[in-house]
Amino acid sequence: MTRERRTYEQECGLAYALDVVGERWTLLIIRELLPRPKRYNELLDALPGIGTNLLADRLSFLSQVGLIQAIDPGRRTAGYELTELGRMLHEPILGLARFGLRIGAGQPERPDAVIRASWAALAIEAMVSEERAPATDVTYQFEVDSEVFHVRVTDGRVQTLPGPADEPTLVVATDAPTFFQLGMGRLDPIEALVGGAVRVTGAASAVPGCLRLLGLRGPDPGAAVPAKTAQAKPAPAPAKTAQAKPAQAKPAPAKTAPARAAPAKAPGVPAKAAAPARPAKSTAPAKSAASAKDGASAKAPATKAPATKAASGKNPAPIKIPAPARTPAAKAAASGRSPGGTRRR
Repeated sequence: MTRERRTYEQECGLAYALDVVGERWTLLIIRELLPRPKRYNELLDALPGIGTNLLADRLSFLSQVGLIQAIDPGRRTAGYELTELGRMLHEPILGLARFGLRIGAGQPERPDAVIRASWAALAIEAMVSEERAPATDVTYQFEVDSEVFHVRVTDGRVQTLPGPADEPTLVVATDAPTFFQLGMGRLDPIEALVGGAVRVTGAASAVPGCLRLLGLRGPDPGAAVPAKTAQAKPAPAPAKTAQAKPAQAKPAPAKTAPARAAPAKAPGVPAKAAAPARPAKSTAPAKSAASAKDGASAKAPATKAPATKAASGKNPAPIKIPAPARTPAAKAAASGRSPGGTRRR
């Protein structure tokens, strides 16, 4: 018995469309039938969580509205395929897939999320853009686990076709998890190539064009990898220069500061300047000359000693004074004789 379904009750094309495909699981069933017809068990396996009763209900309703049909109505296991009306959903589903890739790129990875290699072809078809197509005709073959399909570029037109290509320009092989990590922008394509997660055979020159066609920013990220390397190389150079400059700059002030501020050298200048005082010693010859002319004048400096002693409070020593008495006149005066030798009375 067919259950009654709710509708939006609006005279609007989008509302009518959602009345048919707006229920949960419906568009995913269409997605599974876009590449090729599938049997009931294949659909059940590709849609974990749907449940056998719900799948049967959805298939029955889609058959009633004319979106799908049984390949052999007499055999339920024969499978289902899209009708012409159902294939009209191809472009809307691609648009929703492009929209979903943008949304998924900003979401954290779901470790328990279901991944199927059969979804890769639709993902590639949603990712490619004729605006980014290479100028030359090329064919890229993709092998995602057991799924094989190819993208053909002819005169700027891009087609995604099932199965292997006759003469592929480039063959790209990977597993389903890596493929969808790339599609969501969570894995850099260059890193995947270098790390071996993605294997490429064929013309290496075709890799940039393939990545550009998929919008993975691979060709320009290829330039980004050298950019990172270039940053990594200069980084040590500035670091060494920065260390070398401070190392030279610190000793320089250390040497300059002691040279200018050292008081030891400042006193040295007066010491050298005091050297001219040595000529004072030249007075010795002057004293000798004076003593040669007059013996009394040579002893004159001795009077300074008594003066010094007197200043110290001691009686001037008369012993020093008789020194001039050594002259004949002094001796005569001391003996009471006249200068002629006559004794005075």
